[in-house]
Amino acid sequence: MVRKRRFTPKRTVLLILFVIAAVAIAAVLFAREDLYAMFRALGSANPLLVILAFGVYLLGVVFWAGRWNVTLSRVGHWVSLRNLYVVIFGGIFINNVTPFTYSGGDPVARAYLLNKTHRVPYSSGFATIMSEFILDVPVFISFVMVGLLLSIQWTPIWPVLLFMAFWAAVVVGWSLLFLRVLRGKMAAARIGGLVARIAGLFRKRTNKAKITRGIKRFYAAAEDIISSRRVVLYVIAFSAILWMVAITRLFVIFQAFGYSPPIAMLVLATTIPWMAGLIPLLPSGIGTVDVAMVLIFMKFMPPELYPIAAAAWAIERAISFIFSTAVGALALSYLGIRAWSR
Repeated sequence: MVRKRRFTPKRTVLLILFVIAAVAIAAVLFAREDLYAMFRALGSANPLLVILAFGVYLLGVVFWAGRWNVTLSRVGHWVSLRNLYVVIFGGIFINNVTPFTYSGGDPVARAYLLNKTHRVPYSSGFATIMSEFILDVPVFISFVMVGLLLSIQWTPIWPVLLFMAFWAAVVVGWSLLFLRVLRGKMAAARIGGLVARIAGLFRKRTNKAKITRGIKRFYAAAEDIISSRRVVLYVIAFSAILWMVAITRLFVIFQAFGYSPPIAMLVLATTIPWMAGLIPLLPSGIGTVDVAMVLIFMKFMPPELYPIAAAAWAIERAISFIFSTAVGALALSYLGIRAWSR
């Protein structure tokens, strides 16, 4: 049964403090500006476009579920998009309440929830999520490179060619690295023994042979996904759509204030904070994500528009943190009831 996370008064106070810390960080960055102007900007936002931004976020999770459905189907597990949608939101909730941001709910909790609610072996679920991550990294790097190229605006052609060569080397090197790791099985028996010893430190009864078999199944499933050109193309296409949806959401938020931001700012403000959020400090990347996003806004926007930048940041975090946590809590409660009923 999925154990629901109880919000004790202590945890509630800590969460409130984390949110206050994020607001304080943004306030310091915008210290030279009139903070009341930010609230005036929030009050002037077009409510229909703000609602549309929330809808774009929910649409993005649909594409996320579609990508996961492709990889799961490849390893022989058919789960409906509706069920995957709920499981993903359960993972988002765990991401948002743990200091691991994109490594708490992905891949650990999401694979666990899928196992408890749909009986998909943990090794298979873990393999699908890790395969998505492996294939998403080149797409992510590509968007970062496009954002940097648009922001630098080099005139000579040779620096651009050098930049593109570096991008191609990183993408190819990343792909070859993981293909070798998956095909080499990376000493599954040794990893199984290490996992068993670590679990033993916590007085958990483990079966080394069973763990080793699970790791071998993980390698086999991941290699099966990566070796299929059709699946790889589908996953890469879904990943590109997911990043474009995230960029569109930020564009809609700025449009709510009547401001048309440069494409370079939208791309970098969507991708760089995601990378900063991988640093395990506070829940949902509070602090690292916010600082990265605000600094990018300040680089591209003139000082007189800082109140709009701050207001856009507040709405974006309200969507990606507060709203997603609330929906994720409902999803996790539903999954817990469903697992308990089984």
